[in-house]
Amino acid sequence: RLGSLMVGEDVRLPGGPSLTTRKAGPVALEVRDLSLLGERGVLALKNLSFSVKQGEIFGLAGVSGNGQKELVEVFMGLHDPSHGSIFLHGEPFHSQRPYLLRHGLAVLPELPLQNAGLANLSVWENLSIHEKTYRPRELKARAEKLRQLFGIRTANLDLPLRSLSGGNIQRTVLARELRSDVKILIVANPCFGLDFQATAEVRSRISEACSQGAAVLLISEDLDEVLELSDRVGVVSEGSIVWENQSSNLNFHELARAMGGHGGRHED
Repeated sequence: RLGSLMVGEDVRLPGGPSLTTRKAGPVALEVRDLSLLGERGVLALKNLSFSVKQGEIFGLAGVSGNGQKELVEVFMGLHDPSHGSIFLHGEPFHSQRPYLLRHGLAVLPELPLQNAGLANLSVWENLSIHEKTYRPRELKARAEKLRQLFGIRTANLDLPLRSLSGGNIQRTVLARELRSDVKILIVANPCFGLDFQATAEVRSRISEACSQGAAVLLISEDLDEVLELSDRVGVVSEGSIVWENQSSNLNFHELARAMGGHGGRHED
């Protein structure tokens, strides 16, 4: 693929699972004309608009620094947009916990130890953040089930999260977020820094969540990852989507050009 890109060949790719094989439902997540002022007073997001349906993975590809980080932080409640709206199942978005739980929103940011984990708390405590009970024995029992289900490798669930390898930290956060009632999943560079086995496992879990009806927003700089998992792909540049297409119609060279700032918006 890389060689074809370098010599400028027009290579067609199979792409991810198409909508003809994975039936999508109603729109679950909608972002409409979203703008956000960044740290330096420059717009990090600029009239960003897209939607994701139930049972669909929308891949948002782009070079780092084009608003992806800020978009994830909006969903985490760290920023309030300066303009525009977000809707979950047709309801205006806000970051209060009861609302997020009701809509089944799960967020897996990049670098989960820093951004989604509590490094000094135990593995079982990290796995229990969304639980409604506060009985340690019951929480530990549920955490053990998640450990086995997601293959989290640790000598003891009482060990601090920071003691785990990068892949096992990712598995821990993913196990916590992919609870049975997840309806909207947002993941950012989910396999960054992971080995081959961990990468395959994480991607499989994301695809499985979608197959069970979740709407998935996959934000990634890894084109192979985006093409493997996504039903549709958009390219973000300077905080806006500049190109969009079905994965079944994707052309690697065209997608790479769009990521480099060449080529207008397109959708079949």
